Amino acid sequence: RIPQEIGRCQTLVRLRCSHNLISQLPLELELLTNLEDLSFNSNQVSILPLSLGNLAKLRNINYEGNPLKSPQQDVLSQGNDGVILYFHKMYNSALSHGLEMSNSHIRYFPAETLTIPKLHSLVLDDNEIETLPAEVMVLSSLTFLSLQRNRLRSMPPESGALPALCKLYLNGNCLSEIPLTLGICTSLQDIDLSGNEQAW
Repeated sequence: RIPQEIGRCQTLVRLRCSHNLISQLPLELELLTNLEDLSFNSNQVSILPLSLGNLAKLRNINYEGNPLKSPQQDVLSQGNDGVILYFHKMYNSALSHGLEMSNSHIRYFPAETLTIPKLHSLVLDDNEIETLPAEVMVLSSLTFLSLQRNRLRSMPPESGALPALCKLYLNGNCLSEIPLTLGICTSLQDIDLSGNEQAW
């Protein structure tokens, strides 16, 4: 494994640790603010930490040959620049409590958002997302959720368990119904369901 003490090497520009048996990257990597090149291909890493988003100078990340589950394949398929941009957005959202990922060419709800504390605003417009996970209920501080012009076909019943939700924009999807549980979102003030396939 990479020792946590790596975070003390703050002048480090290049880190190469390919072809080992590394299973996780230490969170302390976020302290390497001068890092430009990170290579850890052909290891056993399954999750990339959101802290990578703090590496403002990072230009190259080589992760091939790892059994990555997070981020998901639709993000990884965007290549080096797409992955780096994804992590910058995720990391900054943890600081600002708002995430804007419109037109990001993603097909799946970004699971990393579920780990962001006190997320207030989530905008995922103009993507290709078809479903929301039931785990969306953990976003208990969410007040604004927008998934305009995606490919949503259904909403999980758990989406009604968002007590702070005030605005919900789902226009331009493929929804034929919405869960009755939205009726218990007592803070909800504004819903847009235009341009769907509603049968009601």
